[in-house]
Amino acid sequence: MTVRVTPTTDANPYYEWTLKESTDYLRWLLREFPFADWKDIQLSDEEGGDGTVIRQSRSQAVQVAAMLSLFCVGMVPDGANRMGFIYNANSQRSGKTLLAKLAIMAIYKSFKGQPWKGNEEELNKLIDAEMLHGSNYICFDNVRGYLGSQTLEGLMTAPEWTGRVLGKTQMFTVKNRMTLFVTGNACSVSPDMAHRCLICDLFVEEGDVQERVVENLLDEPWLMELENRRRIASALWGIVRSWSAAGMPPAISFGFKPRLGFERWGQMIGGLVAHAGFGNCMERVQLESAGDSEERNIRKLIDALVDLSLTDRGEFSFQRVVNVCHDEGLFDWMLDGRDQEGDYKLSAKARSTFGLTLGRYAPNVDATGHPRMYRKEVDRLVLFGCKGSGRHRVYFVEQKSAVGVTVAPPTAQ
Repeated sequence: MTVRVTPTTDANPYYEWTLKESTDYLRWLLREFPFADWKDIQLSDEEGGDGTVIRQSRSQAVQVAAMLSLFCVGMVPDGANRMGFIYNANSQRSGKTLLAKLAIMAIYKSFKGQPWKGNEEELNKLIDAEMLHGSNYICFDNVRGYLGSQTLEGLMTAPEWTGRVLGKTQMFTVKNRMTLFVTGNACSVSPDMAHRCLICDLFVEEGDVQERVVENLLDEPWLMELENRRRIASALWGIVRSWSAAGMPPAISFGFKPRLGFERWGQMIGGLVAHAGFGNCMERVQLESAGDSEERNIRKLIDALVDLSLTDRGEFSFQRVVNVCHDEGLFDWMLDGRDQEGDYKLSAKARSTFGLTLGRYAPNVDATGHPRMYRKEVDRLVLFGCKGSGRHRVYFVEQKSAVGVTVAPPTAQ
């Protein structure tokens, strides 16, 4: 691709590109990545187009948001929560890690990926070390299975981070400017993490990934070259300059609503991405929302418990529910355990995680007064809840008529 090269100075190391030059370069740069969700959009001049129809992808918009989020890290007000980025692919060699590197190395030159820490204590230690080091990002590369963590959830909504200096009793508190990146294949994401992250879906069509033909070689050596990083940064700078000259329109001015809890970040980054003509980076995931996997599994669990009930109401111990899930292949990403004396016994961590998950869909009626309602058929409802506590806790399903009752679809909380 031929781009207009303007003189640079020490005070301004970027090329002075127009909005169209900037967006054309980014589209050229990202053109061979297998973003999963494309649609045809007609862009006006104000949106970086000339009225012709272009293909637009939510996942591509998420990638541009990731690049702008790090480029504009100093523009986000202190204390504002920053959303994270998850690259989820159906196959290896999709370019998910390379996309994270494009966002990170254009700003910081180097890339440091971390192995996933499933242990919360180890995860805390890692984040403490990165915070003390002054890192502005953390990337967990090649995560497999289920992604959910109370530590990461807390990290992404804490304006300041308090931790302990490793090997000492000394505590520290620093401002939190960390941006989270995660890459993985066919990851299941917890609803709480999905609320805090934008998901970039990649879909490789080739059955044999080695058959993919890539014309534009992008790799770490390419990204380490100053000229290549300058061009990426110049494209991002061109978007920021144009957005600022237009009055800094927020995301809501384009009809796009930021996620709750991330309004300041979302209005700015979402506004930048929309102004550049890449669409709504905060649009709900089209392939499969992060809570869908849990909801599908809870529906199947309820159906199985109803089938096991000899009457309109059945009661089950926690262990019986675990056995049903194991036998039916449900929630397999969190049911870590082993067969023992006819039961499937969970590890302590899996027992706690699964218990909390069940609690979202089967509330304790002793505390709330009400179970949750799920529509089984047009004229039938199933109530799902629990009662008691500790070893005396039991889960129940109860069928009743749905006549005159309106039930909203279950939503992961």
